[in-house]
Amino acid sequence: MNRKTHQGWAPSKKKYVDFYRKKMPQLDPELFGNPVAGTRFADFGAAHGGMSEYLVKELGWQGHASSLAVDDGGFAMQFEDPKLSYHDCDMAREGAWDVSVGRIAKGSCLFVNAGIVVDGGQSKGPDGAEKKSVHIYINELICALHALASGGALYFAFQPSAAMPGCAGLFRLLLILRPYFSKRPRITPTSSPDRKPLYCYL
Repeated sequence: MNRKTHQGWAPSKKKYVDFYRKKMPQLDPELFGNPVAGTRFADFGAAHGGMSEYLVKELGWQGHASSLAVDDGGFAMQFEDPKLSYHDCDMAREGAWDVSVGRIAKGSCLFVNAGIVVDGGQSKGPDGAEKKSVHIYINELICALHALASGGALYFAFQPSAAMPGCAGLFRLLLILRPYFSKRPRITPTSSPDRKPLYCYL
């Protein structure tokens, strides 16, 4: 498959590279402001490749990325480099997380971008009625925590919505994760501050 050809609209990769170039050193001056060449990372939900390009081209890091295939409705991965391995992956499919875990050594990545982990929306109850719901993407979280090194940084997105008044789902997740991270949680906007989702950095 030619991953540089996508059926339909795809966001601008350059816009995201520019955003990460500015935002990441502000979030963590030690890790991103004074980068160490060869640092390993994992980038889940990576397409179109803005984060991976920033980490590889500008910081000299190396790592692994995965994302939903174009044929399954994902964006095309628009970045390739010898320092980046890549595979298509639909985390919603049974066993998919196990394949991803097998491609990355446990605890090998100082930084992990987990993609969207918490999402609010609608679901149907037993009676068929629509109701507000909060969904935590367990497969993405398992892969991220598997790859993350001790003392490493976790970056993930969440979708605020009417289903999460006060972002209750996010706060519950942070309470679970907090004992494993020394950094103070920081919530930041995307490259378009007026849009969802938001990012959380641990």
